[in-house]
Amino acid sequence: MSSTNPFEMADDDTRNPFADPSISTAISSNSYLPNPPPQAHHSVNASSAASSATTASSYPPKHDSATHLSDFAAKEAELRRREEELAAREARLNQQQDEIRRAGFKPPNFPPFYPYIYHDINDEIPEGLARTTMWKLYYYWLATLGLLLFNMIACLAMMVSHPQGMTNVASDFGVSFVYIFTIGLGSFFLWYRPVYQAYQKESSFWFYIYMVFAGFHCLFAAYMAVGIPGSGSSGFISFLATATGGAIVAGVFTGIGCLGWVAEALFGFWMWKLVNDHFRAAGHTFESARNEAVTIGVKSGVGQTVVQEAARQSYMRSNDGNFSRA
Repeated sequence: MSSTNPFEMADDDTRNPFADPSISTAISSNSYLPNPPPQAHHSVNASSAASSATTASSYPPKHDSATHLSDFAAKEAELRRREEELAAREARLNQQQDEIRRAGFKPPNFPPFYPYIYHDINDEIPEGLARTTMWKLYYYWLATLGLLLFNMIACLAMMVSHPQGMTNVASDFGVSFVYIFTIGLGSFFLWYRPVYQAYQKESSFWFYIYMVFAGFHCLFAAYMAVGIPGSGSSGFISFLATATGGAIVAGVFTGIGCLGWVAEALFGFWMWKLVNDHFRAAGHTFESARNEAVTIGVKSGVGQTVVQEAARQSYMRSNDGNFSRA
């Protein structure tokens, strides 16, 4: 009768599993060990070193920041050096300008758009009545330029309106345009600049030049106030012609122009009288003006050239008492 114990094992189950030859061979070998072979371990270390080198190369080395700081310091020092050079150069230029001014030369400052001469009433004209008169003459000269420009506009209005009985309106406009340049420049160089130098140097010669050409300017203003047709003037005759011809706008312009020329003549004569009173009160005479003119001519290069040419071409007395050209 067989046994009914469920926990009873058969003979095959009770054998030692390690008694199997194949299992014994496997145990005796090292293939089951978890440690990797030496070659694999070295390759992992190499790959880790390469990764560390790559990571390190992605950041700049420490010595680069020091290089940048040194370059910045060098550039800053260069900028400071240039700034010091510019400051020294500016100081030298200012010193040279001061020396030039002390020597009597002053840089041109007039007119502002194209400096040609030095012009400063407060700096060069003495205080008192002379400076006050000079400022009046300066404003009078500016008013002359403005009146010349307005006179041209009035003549343009006459030409556009073309009133009846006026056949010279085109020539009036052309002549008035030429007056802006000729009378404008002429008034500056012939009477304004001379009286400026006269008050600056208290010179009889320049006072005399002013009184001659300023007198002509007063006569010119009176002539323009008449308004003769074809004269380039918006004077009285032009005003009557435009007013009676139905050209109202041109009549207004010519009327203002006529009053302007009358005021120009009267104010110019009053300024001429002020300068003449100063001329006489300061003891200037025609003789002193003539002597100054001779002195100026001799000192100038033109005067020396004329004297040398006259001496070269003069006659010399010969031994027999006759004159012969040298």
